[in-house]
Formats: sequence, C-alpha cells, structure tokens
Amino acid sequence: MARRGGGGATGRGGGTGRGGGAAATGAGRGGIGGRATGRGGGAGGGAAAATGMCIGVGAGIGAAGGGGGGAEYVCPFVGVTITAGMDGAGGGGSASGGDTGSDNMRCSRASSSSSCCRVGLAMGVDMRSSSVSLAVTGANRGRILPQMPDRFYTNSALTPGPAVLQGPEAHHLATVLRAKAGERIVLFNGDGSEYPAEVVSVNRKSVAVQVLALEQPVRELPFRLQMAAPLPKGDRGDYLIEKLTELGVADFTPLRTGRSVVHPREAKLERLHRTVIEASKQCGRNVLMRIHDLTDWPDFCRRDNLPRIKTLAHVGASDALPPDFGKANVCAAVGPEGGFTDEEVAIARHSGWIVVGLGPRILRVETAAIMLACKAASGL
Repeated sequence: MARRGGGGATGRGGGTGRGGGAAATGAGRGGIGGRATGRGGGAGGGAAAATGMCIGVGAGIGAAGGGGGGAEYVCPFVGVTITAGMDGAGGGGSASGGDTGSDNMRCSRASSSSSCCRVGLAMGVDMRSSSVSLAVTGANRGRILPQMPDRFYTNSALTPGPAVLQGPEAHHLATVLRAKAGERIVLFNGDGSEYPAEVVSVNRKSVAVQVLALEQPVRELPFRLQMAAPLPKGDRGDYLIEKLTELGVADFTPLRTGRSVVHPREAKLERLHRTVIEASKQCGRNVLMRIHDLTDWPDFCRRDNLPRIKTLAHVGASDALPPDFGKANVCAAVGPEGGFTDEEVAIARHSGWIVVGLGPRILRVETAAIMLACKAASGL
C-alpha cells in the first residue's frame, strides 16, 4: 500500500517535505508480513515507512523528513500491535531501516488473558548523526502478569510474628536476590499454609522477617495421588520428581524391579527432596510431595494400606483406566526401561492391580508416569 505525496514513497521511506508519503515493503528483512502506514504532516511534511518488523528479532524502520510520520505493525501470530511516531531532525532524505535487536527494542506479547497488547514506540531520528533512540511506552509496562512475591521454604514452625530464615534459603534471599528491608516475601513449611512476611533485616547468613498472616489457599488435589516407579537415569529422575510435584502427586516411591538400574541411596533421596522443595516454590504448593525409601516391587504391590484403585501401566496391556480413576484416592505404578517382567505383572494382578496400556507407542519411564498423573489430576 502506498500513498503518494510530494516526495513519493519507494518502500524505504523518502520525502522532500511537501506533503509527506509512506510505503511498506511488507515483511522486511526477517519480517513476519506486517503492514505500515506513513503519515506525513507538520510544517516540513515528511515521510516514514516500515521495511518490515520482526518481533523479538529485529525491526527495520525507515524515516525521513522534517514534519514527522508514523508506522504501524500488526503481527497476526502473537497478537501484538506496534505503533511508531517518527520525527526527522533534518529535511529530506531517506533511511533504509536499521535492525534493532532484542537488546535495543522490547515488545510485550499478549498474555493468556488478553488477545492483543499494544506497545507504543517514541522514536527520534537524527538524520545528520544517523542516531535512533527508542522508548517503550504503552498500557502494559514491564510485566504483563502481576509479579508474585518470592517464596521461601523453612522447616521451622511458623506463626504470625518475628521469624528468622537461615541456610540456603537465607543465602538466596540475601546474596542472590539482594533483598532489602521492607520487601514482601512468602514463607511455607509444608504444613499446607503459606505465610506472607516482610523482610526486617538482612545479614550474610540469616534474614529476619515479620510474618504478617497465615493463609490457606486450596492448591492440592481433592484426592490422594500416589506414584511408584523406578527412577530413570541421570537428570531424567530430577525432571520426573519436579513434574510430579507440579501435578499434585502426594507420594512417590522409587521401585527396585527385575530390570531397574537406578537404586537411590540416602544422598540421592535428599537431592530429590530438594527438587521437591524447588518445584513447590515455583508452582505454589504448600504441601511437599513425600519421597519414600527404595522399595522392592513385590513388597510394594502387596501392601494392604494402598488405595482401592491401583493401576499398573504395562506395554501391550489392553485394559482401560477404571471410570473412577482421578475421582478418588489412587495409586499408579510404572515399570522400568524394558518394562515389568511377566512374573511382576502376575504378582500385581493377583494383588488386585489393574494392568492398563497407554497407547501403541513405548514411553519412557518419566513420560508414562507424568501421563498417568495428568490423567488422574484432570479426572480422566
């Protein structure tokens, strides 16, 4: 689209200062296919054009003239509109458009609660020095979502009043985040409640806080979900524990089976417990998922304190999940790489377990466990 003015428009923006003009080449270098409109005006006229704007990668903007122009870009993929007002310091001329990377131009993406986010750019162009300055303005400054107070775990009892945070959590708050007196944080200790607090003083090894209240948000599943599986190798075990924590699993039991490889000892279990804490800090849970000691599969599946609904995922099984899966207390088990042996499956069936399949593909241990947890958490 081009609108003829005194200086004409060639797609990069040019004008001699009589009536203004503008054009857009569509998607410029690395662009996504936007549109640009130029608005000439002012005492000296002007022209402006966008050679294409690539959100988060670069923007090519050309401007020329004295009076001013404007460019607007609408990205249909991420729901972002960018408008730019341009003032030329000199008369006449053209600019082919410079790449401004993510360090020089920031734009806000639409959040899940809004379909479009507008970002205004105030641009000053000095044609003599070829310097460009950008300032981001608009309705959504900074974060799109409100910032939640940082959460910190303590294994001490908490009540409204003075408290002291120590250990790794105090180090993170004092040294890494450089907290100052008066900042708000949230404490939790796994008892199901969370405790908004205010920093009083900060030392190298401890942070004194004032607990302001006791709150009990509902973030746990309405039933107890237990999971049992041999730990996968390497960091995949930490990933499994992290995701099960986020999904609301109450208990995890690492299994020793005929084909399992990883048999965690005390140090490994302590590391997994720390993973639970970090995941709980992130997802907002105030009840820590409990990690039990390593247990042999025959002993585990014969326990009399397991819930009525017990499912075992096994390759090749044809049974479907029971209709009340995810509606009452449930225990789910996943086998190791290579699966349960036929004897282990027979022990489970004899003990009242429902042997179910998870589709025609062979899943990794962590994938199968997360899939079962998702199905239970969503009531499917």
